[in-house]
Amino acid sequence: MKEQDFNEDKRKRGMSDTNPQREVRGRAKPNENEEPYLLFSAGNVTVSARAKECTSAEEREKFLTLHQSGGWYETAAEQRAANTIAWTVEGMVISTCTTAGGQTLRIVTDTRFPTTCLMLSDEEAPRE
Repeated sequence: MKEQDFNEDKRKRGMSDTNPQREVRGRAKPNENEEPYLLFSAGNVTVSARAKECTSAEEREKFLTLHQSGGWYETAAEQRAANTIAWTVEGMVISTCTTAGGQTLRIVTDTRFPTTCLMLSDEEAPRE
């Protein structure tokens, strides 16, 4: 494929060299009216009491959907790479995001059992 054809294909899919976060694992981020492509199931979702206090249900849903669709933009590069492996071969997918109130929320999914926990970054995951 010629570079010109490749760039035209990227533009058609909504990606650009000036916005590298537009692409998620080879797929463009969904538009506002498009359903997101989920990479894995969240399974049984729990939310810590402190995370519930500082986030709305809508905000938690938005962050969880981003987490499941590979929107790990606030997550460190090393963890993003580990997440890519984890959701394909079953393991722990971990992402972080900043709430409207400035708190750092951590989302942890164990894809082996599908369970997900939303908690503040300074909290420990619940033990079962």
